[in-house]
Amino acid sequence: MSKLQNTLNKVLPLLIALLFVAILLLLDGSACLFKNVWGIPCPGCGMTRAFLAVLKLDILTGFYYHPLFVLPVLIAVLYMVRNKRIGKVIFGNNMVWLLSLIVTLSVWAIRMILFFPDTSPMDINKNAVLFKVLRFIFNSWP
Repeated sequence: MSKLQNTLNKVLPLLIALLFVAILLLLDGSACLFKNVWGIPCPGCGMTRAFLAVLKLDILTGFYYHPLFVLPVLIAVLYMVRNKRIGKVIFGNNMVWLLSLIVTLSVWAIRMILFFPDTSPMDINKNAVLFKVLRFIFNSWP
């Protein structure tokens, strides 16, 4: 496998994900498919705002929007080095993935308790597909 093809195999999933997010932003103004369908924030809601804040060197605001904004970066780095020795040890360890999932869901639950439904980015999306269906069925759903 050539070096260019190897690099393309690593970058292509990221490019596809970015294209998907761009399409969602153009269609509904929000990149969160979960929130657009169900109306409640997903465990990753606020990540984009967190990254944008960190790019502006506003680390505290980044942590406010999502305290685990570093996790996707770590996962992406691990994915890129998954064939190296350290990558095989960490990337192939199910306990690491289980712990990441538990921490992510715990942080999501805490944020839902503290901030939902009025504080952005943990606010409710009343234009979500679920609410549109409920309004159609019941004619008076909020």
